[in-house]
Parts: sequence; C-alpha cells; structure tokens
Amino acid sequence: MRFTHSLPATEENLASSEARRKPRTVFKRYVAVDGDVVVAYCKCERWPVHEPVRFIIGVAVEPEYRHQGLGAELYRLAEEVGFNEEAEQLWAQTAEHDKESEAFLERRGYTINFFLRSLTIVLKDFDASPFEDILAEVKSSGIRFIPFCDFEDSEENRRRLYDIHATVERDVPNLGEDHFEPFNDWARKTFDSPWYDAAGQILAVDGDRWIGIGAVGQFAQGIHLNMITGVLREYRGRRIGMALKLLGIEFAKSKGGTEIQSQNHENNAAMLAINQKLGYRLQPGWNFWHRTIKQPSHVE
Repeated sequence: MRFTHSLPATEENLASSEARRKPRTVFKRYVAVDGDVVVAYCKCERWPVHEPVRFIIGVAVEPEYRHQGLGAELYRLAEEVGFNEEAEQLWAQTAEHDKESEAFLERRGYTINFFLRSLTIVLKDFDASPFEDILAEVKSSGIRFIPFCDFEDSEENRRRLYDIHATVERDVPNLGEDHFEPFNDWARKTFDSPWYDAAGQILAVDGDRWIGIGAVGQFAQGIHLNMITGVLREYRGRRIGMALKLLGIEFAKSKGGTEIQSQNHENNAAMLAINQKLGYRLQPGWNFWHRTIKQPSHVE
C-alpha cells in the first residue's frame, strides 16, 4: 500500500523532495528496523489543499517481514497523525492487481475513488514518421512550439509558465478539486527539482499567447515522464495536444532517454486515445483509495 508512481526512487530524488517540501507542511515518517536495517516504513503527509483536509498515507513492508503486524502498526501510527490533525479524508494508493493491499484498505473502510493508467514507450522503437503530417498541419495553422529555455528566465515568464500549467491542470481529473497550489510552492517544487529542464517545458504559442504546454522531465537514468500535456479549451480538437506529445517524445530521445512514461486518469479518454495512437503501451496502473475519517479505524 503506497502513494507513489511506477518510477524507481533514487537518493537524489528523495533528498530533493524533502528539501522542497512546503515549510510547516504536516509530514511524518516512521520506520521499523531489524538491527540496523530498515525493513518497513510509513508516511503521512497533508495534501496541499485547504478543504477538505486530506492526508496521504503510504505503508511498505519488505516481503519477508509481512504478516507479522508491522504494516498494521505502522498504518495505525500514520492514521493517528491524520486524526490528530483533524483530517477529513485519508488517501492511499495500491498497484493494480495487488489484492493483499486492497484487502488491507477495505478492512479499514477505504473505497476506490479512481484508477490511473500507466503507459510507456520504448524510445528506440518509436518511429515519428507516421505523425509528421500532424505536426506540419498544426504549425501551418499558425501555432508555434517554443521550449521555455528560449524565453528569458525572468519572474514574469516563470509566472506565465505557472499560469498555463495551472489552467490546463484544472481540467485533469485527479483528486476531485479545482485547487492548484500557489505560485511560490509550485515554483519551489518545479524549478529546484532534479528532473526540471527548461527545454522540456514545451509551449504551444498562438501569436504572443501561450495556449498549451507539454512538460517532460527525467526522473531516473534514461526514464522520462510526461508531467502534463494540456491545451486551453478553446484550442482543443486541433491536434495540438498530439503535437506536444510528439515533441515531448523527441525531447526525451534527444536527451538519450530509453523510455518515456505517461499516466492517464481512467476518465480522460481523449488523452488516452492520443497516447495509444502514438504507441504508448498499457502497463499495470494504480488504484487511488480514500475514506472519510471521523475516528481511527481500530483494525489490527
């Protein structure tokens, strides 16, 4: 039971995440050790929205230490953090087909809220030639594609980048709210991240207006992730999103990437269709669970 994605964790990414966490964010982590070896851990962190008060819980136990009560005790500690902070909802995530973790959550009153599909392309196998006409067609309509690195790295332009991210991400199904974090929090988690590359922030531009964004970052050696692909509502249906996806794939290849991953909410049929047309292959996905919390679950 965890709240993560399928990319491998690295020491650099974990350290960066810790350093960039919003000051005064409620965050607790507990570990179980055997001698001097960590064999299980849990974490509980407040989600950055004001209402409802949400906490994310994650628990992981090494296989040979399971069924000894470690997961239950660690979960109890994490849940207690949320309860003491007056959480209204608790969220958790399980890998698709992980029946054991699903049963663990069901016993504690969780229900599935949504399913997130995982997709991937092996970059050495990707052939862009069947899609060249799409890119040419979009460009012929007057849309230009410009990486953020071609703009001055100024406060004004960083805020413009934030604005296009915030606008398109409000239409992405996630945890069911329209909230988008404030600029300073987003900037800290973006520009100071090891995955951030200004050249991977690919903008669709109409005249002087930024009307779409395709953001790609490297999260592990050779593995890139489509962070977001989105277009303003009034520009949809013109294959701009597909063009941004194509450029993101080419960016990952230019960086020596071996694989690019994407994730799709189960209700985002339009983006799933784009991904599958481009050749992204479905991988095991993730179930997101939640429960309304009024008191601890008291389950062993």
